[in-house]
Amino acid sequence: MIPAYERLRRARLGLYRTPRPRQSQAQNSIALAFLGVLLLIGGLCVTAYFLFVYDTTVGDTYNVGLQQNRQLGFIGGVVTVVVGIAMLIVDGMSHGRRIGPSR
Repeated sequence: MIPAYERLRRARLGLYRTPRPRQSQAQNSIALAFLGVLLLIGGLCVTAYFLFVYDTTVGDTYNVGLQQNRQLGFIGGVVTVVVGIAMLIVDGMSHGRRIGPSR
């Protein structure tokens, strides 16, 4: 019989945990790159929609509420593009690829 203090010590050290199978680095990288490209393309589509297609007029007058919706949609699209680019940069750095001009 193991004393209670020994069981507590082993539990704190994590000796009772079963090891989880780890995903390979390649699987994580593919998922990160795919999600980055998906966010980049989606953000560009949302930005283009709110910039070129979204109409802010009702009849002959400009609607302030629709103008605010257009602005928020545009900002959300740009933020999505930036997040997608950041994910692609992180993916490139995890593989040791250099980003930017080579020396």
